[in-house]
Formats: sequence, structure tokens, C-alpha cells
Amino acid sequence: MLKYFRKAKQLKTYEFNKRNINLFGNILINRFSKTRMIFPPHRIDLEPTTRCNLNCFFCQVPGWNRSLIKDLSIVDFKSIINKFPSLKSVKLQGMGEPFLNTEILEMIDFCNQKGIYSTIYNNGTVLNEVIIKELFKSPPSFLVFSLDTPGREAYKVIRGKDMFEKVIENIKLTVFERNKIGSATEINIWCVLNKYNIMDVSNLVGLAKELGVDNVGIQTKLTCFGKAELKKKNDCIEISIFDQEIMEYLDKAVELAKNINQNIDLYRDDYFSKSKPCNLIKHSTYVSVEGEIVPCCIIADPSIVSMGNIHNVNSINDIWNNKLYRNLRKNLYENRLPSFCKNCYR
Repeated sequence: MLKYFRKAKQLKTYEFNKRNINLFGNILINRFSKTRMIFPPHRIDLEPTTRCNLNCFFCQVPGWNRSLIKDLSIVDFKSIINKFPSLKSVKLQGMGEPFLNTEILEMIDFCNQKGIYSTIYNNGTVLNEVIIKELFKSPPSFLVFSLDTPGREAYKVIRGKDMFEKVIENIKLTVFERNKIGSATEINIWCVLNKYNIMDVSNLVGLAKELGVDNVGIQTKLTCFGKAELKKKNDCIEISIFDQEIMEYLDKAVELAKNINQNIDLYRDDYFSKSKPCNLIKHSTYVSVEGEIVPCCIIADPSIVSMGNIHNVNSINDIWNNKLYRNLRKNLYENRLPSFCKNCYR
């Protein structure tokens, strides 16, 4: 039976400083308060843009009530970061492709200046040799490429465009530049399993080894992003990790990774329950490109729920313990789930 691990790589590399005191304070002290948090979030997902150049068949955005096309400006980015006094880690991702924002490199550099770990998820199609060289002048802590398959044809089906070769070339260029300058940036691949790529998961692990990436993260279940009407769409591509045939594919991938010394993580979207409620609302949050504070990146769409706008307050502290957040925490702990949380519970 496979054992699933979630690595806390950022946590284990942190230096023990004032921010860490806040980090562990939230874990230890906040557990005694179910609704009001002592410290503000130490980790955020921040949406750099809503623009995307692919057409992934599992994307939720077409079903959203959101037509905004917007890039986050560097001015607004800095303003947002400065309103999170305990911030330790920023994940630059959202519903768009981060590198379509021409100021994304400045955002990463600002995080480095502030001593904040940065992770950027990208689809690998926008990068080129020039951007990659500029990127490694002030690189992110983690650079993640979305690549679901080792084959061109499956890539076209999953991602909606024929750009497989470009992605592979950009991964190679990125690894080369990282190694050339001796950067500590960790370069990973992220794969969302579905019925079109499950049979090739072992080959993806082998490709990752050839490319020289550090880790392959495999998401074994798609969540519904808070929209109940999209659940049917997800169900048609979702796979069950408890299915014997699926388990065999994953077992083979894990065994191959072990044999070729390739790091691999299987991320199973564990369901929450009354006895194990969601804890994301205790230490992290999602910030949309408009500045809307959304409880988590699984929901992501501010038209579903917003706890407030960061641009309208002096600090996240003015939102973090407001009535909306306290009521949400209370409802989750009492198992009175809002509609946008039900798909993560069982």
C-alpha cells in the first residue's frame, strides 16, 4: 500500500527567526482558539494575472462568473506584501500564467529583498532563454512547471495546444541556467492525474530524471474549486486512487523513481471531516489579482466568497479576524459547512 507524504520543504529550510516564532505561534497558540487567530497568515497564494495562453480541459475558469482580464502591478504587489507583517512564503499562482505578467521578475526580486520564500507555478510556454537568464539574477525559491504527460499528443488533449516541445526545451534551459550559476532554486514538475495520462505516469518520472528536475509532484485528485455545478465536469476526468488498476500505475511510478533516484511526491487531496476540519484558514489565505481575500486557493474565485479587500485596509489584521472569517472558522469547526467548502469534506 502506498504511503502518501506531503513535504514541508519550505518549513524545514526556514531559519529560526521572528517570523518562525509567529509561524509556530499560530500552530501552537491558535489551536486553543477556534475562531480568532493570534497571528496573521504566514503563507499566501497571490494571483499575478488572470490571463492564460492555454486551454486546459480541466480548467474551472470558463464556468466562473468572472470575466476580469488583469495583471497585478508591481506597485500593488509591494503594497499587498507589506500588509502581511508575518509573511514567510508567497506562492505566485492563480488562474492565469504568471510569466504573462511582465513585472513578475520584479515581484520575485522583491520577495528576495524581504527574505520571503517564493514559489512560482508556470506552464512553461512563455519562458525563453532571455527571460530565464534574467530570472536567475534574482531567482525564486521554487520554480514549478505544469507538465502532465511525457507525450506530445496527450499534452495537446490535456492542455489544449501543441506546445509540448517548447515546454521541454524551456525546462532544459532552466535546469542548465540554474546549474551553471549554482542557484539553490528547486525546479519541479507538477502533474495532475486524469484518465488521459495515468498510463504514462512512470514515463513522466523517467522524463523528469532525464531533464534533471528535482522533484515530481503528482496530484491524484482534482478538487471542484468551490463550484458545485462543475463537479460533473470534474467527475468525468477524476480518477480514484483506491482503484486497483490506478494503484498499480502509481506503484510502478514510485518503484521506478526509487530505482533511478528521482524524488516523487503523491499529493492526495485528503478530505476534511468533523474530526479533522480544514486548518488552512488558520495560517494561510489566497489573494486575487483584485486584492480580494479568499479563504483558500481551492476556492480562488472572489465571486464565490471574499473576506474583504486588502487594498481597503491598512493590514491583513483588519480582515484576518473580522466577522466573516470568525464565522467561517466557527462553522467549519461545528461542521456547518458553507456550500463552497462541501466538496473538500466527507
